[in-house]
Amino acid sequence: MISKDVVNAMIDLIDENIRLIEEIRSQGYESFSGNFRDIQAAKHSLQEAIEACLDIGSHIIAEKGFRRPEDYREIFRFWKKMELLTMYYQQSFKRWLSFESAGAQIRADRYEKSLYYHVR
Repeated sequence: MISKDVVNAMIDLIDENIRLIEEIRSQGYESFSGNFRDIQAAKHSLQEAIEACLDIGSHIIAEKGFRRPEDYREIFRFWKKMELLTMYYQQSFKRWLSFESAGAQIRADRYEKSLYYHVR
């Protein structure tokens, strides 16, 4: 059985992180790029929001008895197939996942710009 408490707790976590990201974003890129704490907070908040989305998807997939996803993208494909995501969120998650997987490969001089792009 899908636990509403689990899903609601994850949604609250996503909302919290989105609020922090929006607060950081509202300060503009110049302020963001010069503030190590904001960069770290944005990165952590983005990662935590992504993980919460994945946890919700995994929980629903497991409770419904569907085949275990082979990767994270498959969870979002499941959401899309079940029409649980709007096109806006599908594109956002696609960007976030590409950022997450490429995070270690982004050159230091472009890192802040890439992170700022993904939290907008």
